[in-house]
Amino acid sequence: MGNPWFDHLSEFRKAHPNLSMKEAMRAAKRTYTKVASTVTKSLKKSRKQRKSRGKKSRGKKSRGKKSRGKKSRGKKGGGCNTGTCSLA
Repeated sequence: MGNPWFDHLSEFRKAHPNLSMKEAMRAAKRTYTKVASTVTKSLKKSRKQRKSRGKKSRGKKSRGKKSRGKKSRGKKGGGCNTGTCSLA
């Protein structure tokens, strides 16, 4: 015993050899009664719904600035913040 639809279709085609496969499938569809699969329906479990914890942003994650080479730190040899500023 194989697939119930194919079993029905093969029996229908034996009874109606003058029909093409396409015509036989369309005609056999009217006489076929689907067998309910009670085993798969009873084994299915309902999904539990998760509790929402507020809104979460689904935007792009920020990874910080990318460094592009060396950072410039100004002139060497002190500056105005060391007390040797010539501008004062």
